[in-house]
Amino acid sequence: MPIFGGKKKKERASGVWRNSDAAAKERLTPEPIEVDEAQRSYSSSRSSEIARDLREVVRDSQIVEAPGELQTFAYDASFETQLRPRLPEAAVIAGSEEDVVAVMKYAHEHSIPVTTRG
Repeated sequence: MPIFGGKKKKERASGVWRNSDAAAKERLTPEPIEVDEAQRSYSSSRSSEIARDLREVVRDSQIVEAPGELQTFAYDASFETQLRPRLPEAAVIAGSEEDVVAVMKYAHEHSIPVTTRG
């Protein structure tokens, strides 16, 4: 019986039947996303611009823009983001309700998608 277009093989381990299909596992492994220098440069400058603007908009919040720190915000508990994490341009650790309102207003005015977390 095929699974994901490959052959399905069942193995019994510890009284539980498990499917093992190397082809299916390969398809579930994300391929590295190649980003050329122009995209990397644009993303970096846009990220810096957004972070700078956000620092002017908020009072009690922390703005995260360093790529190493943004890695923490590249995924959540969903399956899709685990396979294909996407580095955000900036992250805001909100310190007040007023800052959340200001960030959302800024994002709306600049057509920047927002993903909330927490």
